[in-house]
Amino acid sequence: MLIRLIICIAAFAPFTAFAQWAGSTSMTMDGVNSEVCYVSDSFWSISWDDTYLYLAKQGGGASEPWIVYFDVNPIFPVTGGGNSDGSVVGTSDYGITPNCPFRADGRLYMTATYAELRTADGSGGWSSPTVLSATDYGNSGSNREIRLSWSGFPNSSGRPDEFSFFGFVTTISATPGTTYDESPIGNPVGTYATPNCEYYWRCHNTSSTNTENPFDYKSYTYLGTGGSLGTISDIYDFTLNKSGVTVNKSDKWVYNGYMVIADGTIEFDTNGDSLIVGDSLVVMSNGRFLMESATSTVWVKSHFNNRSSYSGTDVVLSDNDTARLIVAGNLWNSGDFDAQLTTVELYDHKSTQVLQTVVGDWSGSNHLYQLLLNNGAGFRLAVDDSLCVSDSLAFLEGIVSVDEGKSLRLRRTCSVYNPGGPSGSRFVDGLLVREIPTTTATTFHVGDSNRLAKIIIEPSASATGRTYAVRYHATGHQYSSTSSATRGVPGNGLDHASYLEYWSVTCPHTTDDATLTLYWTSISNVGSSSAYWDSLRVCRWVAGSTNEWLNEGFSTISGSSTDDGYVVAGTTSTTFADSFFTLGSITVNNPLPADVISFQANRTNSVEAVAKWVSASEQNCSHYELWVADEWEDDKLLAQTSGAGFSSEILTYQEVIDIPIHDIILKLRQVDFDGRAEWVGIASIPGINTNIQGIYPNPASETISLTDQKWIKPTTQIFNTVGQVVLNTNKTSNISISHLPDGMYYLILTNNGRMQTPIKFELSKHQ
Repeated sequence: MLIRLIICIAAFAPFTAFAQWAGSTSMTMDGVNSEVCYVSDSFWSISWDDTYLYLAKQGGGASEPWIVYFDVNPIFPVTGGGNSDGSVVGTSDYGITPNCPFRADGRLYMTATYAELRTADGSGGWSSPTVLSATDYGNSGSNREIRLSWSGFPNSSGRPDEFSFFGFVTTISATPGTTYDESPIGNPVGTYATPNCEYYWRCHNTSSTNTENPFDYKSYTYLGTGGSLGTISDIYDFTLNKSGVTVNKSDKWVYNGYMVIADGTIEFDTNGDSLIVGDSLVVMSNGRFLMESATSTVWVKSHFNNRSSYSGTDVVLSDNDTARLIVAGNLWNSGDFDAQLTTVELYDHKSTQVLQTVVGDWSGSNHLYQLLLNNGAGFRLAVDDSLCVSDSLAFLEGIVSVDEGKSLRLRRTCSVYNPGGPSGSRFVDGLLVREIPTTTATTFHVGDSNRLAKIIIEPSASATGRTYAVRYHATGHQYSSTSSATRGVPGNGLDHASYLEYWSVTCPHTTDDATLTLYWTSISNVGSSSAYWDSLRVCRWVAGSTNEWLNEGFSTISGSSTDDGYVVAGTTSTTFADSFFTLGSITVNNPLPADVISFQANRTNSVEAVAKWVSASEQNCSHYELWVADEWEDDKLLAQTSGAGFSSEILTYQEVIDIPIHDIILKLRQVDFDGRAEWVGIASIPGINTNIQGIYPNPASETISLTDQKWIKPTTQIFNTVGQVVLNTNKTSNISISHLPDGMYYLILTNNGRMQTPIKFELSKHQ
């Protein structure tokens, strides 16, 4: 049964977002819970302000104990940590000794004439009771009402950012040891000795400005001995933290919060039921996540984090090729990850996603079977270690950004799917390695920034079964310093070669033949004058004593200045020892009207930036334009600078421009005298508040604050050194951390939905 917000002041009053907040309302402890609007479930009510936690209970005999357990500022996972974080075993009351679903640090006991609070003693037990004053509770018939000071809980000097609780009533006569009126409903009823109270309420935001009901769903910690676990309805968070336990998942599981497997195994039945996790799915410590042969869909709406240290394979997806793992946040792996035949889909449309491995690489048993990019046009998937895909790579929307020194490797059985044809929002930015099983022409979807600059390699009959590594570079290849006027081109028919861009192609079999096709798009740096396209050639760089571009000729030229185009080499490239290729021209009439070899923009203050660019040559160049692109308004022209017309010299340009305070993209466009134009450079300029300036004091003893308070809808998380979330809050100043143990921590602020750079700080209460 869900907790519902109920307006108690007037019958049938409309829903109020802050109904759980008592605020400054005068609270009279007379047993009548009508002063404020309470959250209610099965005759239980709860509310709070900055000083007190208020509870009320309807029904039950005057002498029957009402027992409630609390976890203030919960750790992660809720049953993790040690005895210093609270107790997972409750006190013994009339034959009832509950196993708690979290590490409780407070326990309330109340009858009509008596009330006490015990706190965890740090050794897995409980302190002696603190008897509460009669002014702090009241009774009216079968109803009871009480208030508890937040300062009475361990490690709490005031209202916590979040807390958890569960409670029950127990009989003392007739049938001693029976529990009933438990909150939330779902815990054992009529159970003797030691019941497992697996359900609890988690208030995940106590702020008075919270616009959501913090009790929409109840949370759950599995405390059983294993076996099949069917539908668990209305659950917010799920935790498994019990050594040696295997839980067979069946039916549909939907959680709006997190799912954490700290110890034990979650094992899917062979069915098509789904798992939906609204926050993060974390496999940690000795946890395992096994999909078996299930046809299920697992949808994680935030992060999937495998940091298990289990001796076997920690995460094993399904060997049924209809199964799917969809991740809308980051996919982190520091354990053993076996993708089997499952499609892994990266789906976001909101922010940059990271596919990260910490231990080893994504190869061998750790490879992905199918990788589906669906994370939004212009957004990027950063691969920070070498990644291997064995069956298919599908681009729906998204760019794979491969870090320097790493690669995306496609096995010879791997196909590439790019519906509707390739575009500037669907390609691999970085090193792409493909195993080519035959002599079939194979496309490498590579690019840089907003350019798709794919290349096709067609091995000769003697070069089958080869592996090629391809990368596109948007910055110019170094030409011979002694031949700057001709850019290192010999007398083999070339007039010049492109200084702006080039492709690197590597194959360990250096004497193989292959025919190359180089592509451009309408937003690349190729071709505003179609009259000169028949002058285009494929060029190959030869280093060493010659340092020159060689003419590989052409067999086909196709395209336009507004569509994709390509040039097919007229000869095979007989060596890949010096594997750099670019576009060139056999005439002075340059189909590459301006080679901008660098473009940079840097903010000088909150409202100004300096843009600098360098051109290596200009043909028919009228002027340059600086345009701004941001998410707040349409693109607009910021400045215009005259070009040199015709030049073979290296020229430097600079403009001071006015810019907004938030993140922007600055684009440089070159315009010919005949009006034709093309984009020749792009640069990003961060906003003035995109990074946290710092934390003070550091080291800290009780509270911390951020030095810059100009935030939009901030949320703050603090992590310990093993990656556990130990505090969540909306505050950016006077954040209480005195309840945490001494040590090093990391703070991450999310500002207006954008996660900022982590800041490390030290907590030392004895400095």
